[in-house]
Amino acid sequence: MWLLKWFCIGLVSFGAGIGSACAQAPWPAKVVRLIVPFPAGGATDILVRGFAQALSEQSGQSVVVENKPGAAGAIGSDIVAKAAPDGYTLLIGTSSTHSIGPHLSRVLPYDAQRDFTPIVELAVGTSLMVVSPTLKVANVAEFVALAKSSPRPLTYGSSGIGSIPHLMAAYFAAMAHIEATHIPYKGSSQSYPDLKEGQIDFLFDSIVSAMPQVKAGHVRALAVTGKARSPLAPELPTVAESGVGQYATSTWFGVLGPRAMPPALVAQIHGASIKALKTPAMIARFAELGLDATASTPAEFAATIARDYAMWGEVIRSNNISDQ
Repeated sequence: MWLLKWFCIGLVSFGAGIGSACAQAPWPAKVVRLIVPFPAGGATDILVRGFAQALSEQSGQSVVVENKPGAAGAIGSDIVAKAAPDGYTLLIGTSSTHSIGPHLSRVLPYDAQRDFTPIVELAVGTSLMVVSPTLKVANVAEFVALAKSSPRPLTYGSSGIGSIPHLMAAYFAAMAHIEATHIPYKGSSQSYPDLKEGQIDFLFDSIVSAMPQVKAGHVRALAVTGKARSPLAPELPTVAESGVGQYATSTWFGVLGPRAMPPALVAQIHGASIKALKTPAMIARFAELGLDATASTPAEFAATIARDYAMWGEVIRSNNISDQ
């Protein structure tokens, strides 16, 4: 095998064609590491463990999940940014790690836009806009009218400064031309008692977290944040349908590798990932988590990252949001 390797290098050195013998080796030939930059047990971790199992079954090689939490995803992301571009150390990135976090942290040990290779977007998650049952509104238009006539700015909760629920609500307020005051909590679950009692007026939260509260009558759902209605709540319009411009937000989850990965290798990993995403187990897992499978091409995924990076960057700058 080593003779073939040096033979190929020699051919390249002398400018000769390398031929089929030097083509990209089949992937994977050994254990694949999927780095999750968040703690075990969260939505990202649950999604990835199902994906890892399906990918292992499709590829015939072990795919292990390693949780490397810390620094809002930067610790795990840095491991992959500095890994060899051989396809055996991959990152499960999210909107938080690549479209939001770089705008919030003054110092990162990598460039989130330059130091990674987008491979495949796995899924997107939509959120719900929910309001306190103490508000006498039945839809987004009535909510906006109430906010504009209120003698005080309405208040919204979130799972923390710079979190996706925070940014979704700030973006909504800007597009709806209303004043709203942010009240951060340590987690979305802690905000619901105050929302139920009218201590805060509204919030945005993942559809999986919010729907039990809606069904229990603790809060009222007005709309979904995505481009299309959700099969988990088809009766709810989108925010854009409800008259707030072109508002559309979601949370993406995807596979990225280090920079400078060979295109042929990216294609192999992408193909194996698509097969894994189409398995009955993964389809069921997406439904359980309230996610929509996207299975994008690498180019489409790169475009999504760039688009969200620009959008969330503008929201963060215009609202002077910082995690410092």
